[in-house]
This record gives sequence, C-alpha cells and structure tokens, in this order.
Amino acid sequence: MKRFIFFCSSLGLASLCACNSIDPDNHQCEVATWGHFADAAISYTFDDNLPNQFTIAVPMLEKYNFRGTFYPIINNVDDWQILQNMAANGHEIGSHTMSHPALGSLSPDSLEYELSESCSFINQNIPDSKCLSIAYPYCNMPDTTAVYRNYIAARICDNRIEGTTPRSFCAISSFGLGCESSQYHSIDSVIGIFDRTKVAGGWSSLLIHEIGEGNGYSPISVADLDSTMSYLDNNKSSFWVAPFIDVVKYISERGISKISLIDQTDDSITLTFSCTLDPLVYNFPLDIRRPLPAGWSGAVVTQYDNKEQIDVPSSINNGYIYFSVVPSANVIVIKRD
Repeated sequence: MKRFIFFCSSLGLASLCACNSIDPDNHQCEVATWGHFADAAISYTFDDNLPNQFTIAVPMLEKYNFRGTFYPIINNVDDWQILQNMAANGHEIGSHTMSHPALGSLSPDSLEYELSESCSFINQNIPDSKCLSIAYPYCNMPDTTAVYRNYIAARICDNRIEGTTPRSFCAISSFGLGCESSQYHSIDSVIGIFDRTKVAGGWSSLLIHEIGEGNGYSPISVADLDSTMSYLDNNKSSFWVAPFIDVVKYISERGISKISLIDQTDDSITLTFSCTLDPLVYNFPLDIRRPLPAGWSGAVVTQYDNKEQIDVPSSINNGYIYFSVVPSANVIVIKRD
C-alpha cells in the first residue's frame, strides 16, 4: 500500500493569495476562505457503519445536494458495494480502524496494523477513492507519527469550532450529536453550533452514530437530522457543507497556493497558479474571484494543465468573475467575452 507522510500541524497561512500584479490596486485575486465564498464550513461525519446511516442519512444528504463522510469499522463491513456506490456519488469513506480499539493503549505493531490495514482495505475495495482521513475510536488519539504514515487528517471529538486553519490536522474537532450528548441532542442546540460557527468564520464537524430507532450509540431523530440539513439548505450563502476530507484539502491548498499575474492585454488576463503539495492527493478545486477590468461585461476562463485545455465554469457578480480551479493548473487565462 502506498503511504503518505505529511506534517501534523496547522499550516498557519492566510487565505488571500498575493498577485504579482502590474497594478495591484485593480488586479487583486482572492481565494475564498471556504467553498463558494461562504461564511463557514460544516461537515457531517458518521461512525460505525450503522444500517440507518445508509438507508436514511445518505438519501437525506443527497436530497439537499450535500455529501457526508462515513467512517466504517472494517471488520463490521458486510457489503462493500454500498460503500462503493456512496463513494462514486461523492461521499467520503474514511477509516474507523479494523476493530475499534482505543488506539492510545495499543503496542506500536498493533497500532500500525489498525491504521494501515483499515486504510488498505478501503483502498482495495474502493479503488477510485483514496482513504485519507481517520476518526479515532473513542476519540482516543495515539502517536501521531503512526497516524501520518497513512492519513493526512484525523478527527477527535471535543466540541470545538475550528478556525480557518486547524491548530493540528491530526486532532480536528467535532461535535457529538444525539441523546447521549448532554448538550447537542435538540435541533436548537445544533443550529446553535451552526450560528456560532458562522460568527467565528470557522469549520464545525458533526459526529453522528445512530439515526432514528436503531440500536446504535447516541441516536438522533430522523426529523431532527433533517431539520439541521434544511436549515443549512435555507442558508446556502452562509454555509459550505462538504465532506471532512474535502475541507481538509481546501484548507491545505488555499494556505499554500500562489497566484501570479504574468500577462495582461485589453482582452485577456493570464495567471499562473502553483501549489507545492502533492497534486495526486491535494486536488480539490479552490474558489477564486477577481475584479473584471473596466469595460469588461463578461469573461470566460480556461485552465491549462500540462498543455491540456480545460474550460472552467465561471460566473459574473458585482463586477467580479468567480471560478473554481485545482491548484495544479499551470496557467489560467481569463478572456474578455
């Protein structure tokens, strides 16, 4: 199995990319702090591969055009086809280890087995989707050197809103939902998380086990879960809802990507877009906006990656052109339309 070795700390870099511009006052480019230039990010994460997660949560997420993150216990997976279909439709399948032990109490060999084998099983059975994140069983964090031989991010559960960049990618917080939680078992309490996350301009992950009338840990009612998604759907401009790993990639890429202006004419703007992270792993599109030059009523965006031309969806709003590109793109051309 190919393993990825990354540092386990906050990148600590700003979200505004500097443009080497001929006229810096009029040719600024900005990478959104969160996808779609939302105020905050929210991730739904589900542990333990419980049946109601597949029959209730997945269709519910997709009803609102959301995608979630699912952390199965590998020894409890009965049907890989279900997880394959979910991954093909944009949901993240991460690791919750082989057998759900308290990782901090394991020997080095046992820890490596639980971490590497669970990742390997997912990659073998869902070959089109790399397993890059893990949720620690019981939120028990082990030696992080072992974690980062296999993953780029990990989730804990200490009921904390993350800032624009986590303090540590090996200890990203989450809020446990359901009746076993003394704080977050009502719709009002969950909406309170959302509202505080918006004010903070940060990222909150929700940790969910059972849904409805199942026998799993800390159930949340179907109606309450749906109400949380309905609230986010009704406030789309404020909240970017995305799988855990997509938010991790986005944060990492926006923190280290650089956009530079290399040429400008009356009818075109040519930019370079570079990122030193591994493009095979960090390949999530970043949302960018740039003021249109005076006199431009519209524009189209083209991305060139290894001489391959790719048309980039874009939109115009309030004098800005908005577009999304992966940071591995070598050249971006904005042409007057």
